Amino acid sequence: MPQRFSPFHQFFTDTPSPREGARLFFYGAGGSTKFDTYPTRADAIATTNANANHVELDESGEPEVDIWLTDVPYKVVLAGPDSAGTDDPPTNVIKTLEGWHEVSIGDW
Repeated sequence: MPQRFSPFHQFFTDTPSPREGARLFFYGAGGSTKFDTYPTRADAIATTNANANHVELDESGEPEVDIWLTDVPYKVVLAGPDSAGTDDPPTNVIKTLEGWHEVSIGDW
């Protein structure tokens, strides 16, 4: 069953300031193959209308789109705003979480 990645999550720096312009990349757990995310639960079930991969964080440090994941483990990479959008994998990695279905939002 699809699950929502982060309905009310903001990403902050250590100061703490919102991580405006940072990027979230989504891969299969343990690998480097990009995995799609979706803007709605219905899209995640049908695997249609995928979000762009990477998802940028807005001025509040929140994802610019809703993020729904399919029922497989993901690796989620948070990268700084100075990572070029074409970097894959990103070069300015802030944090990586493996096996998204097995970790909690508090691990960020």
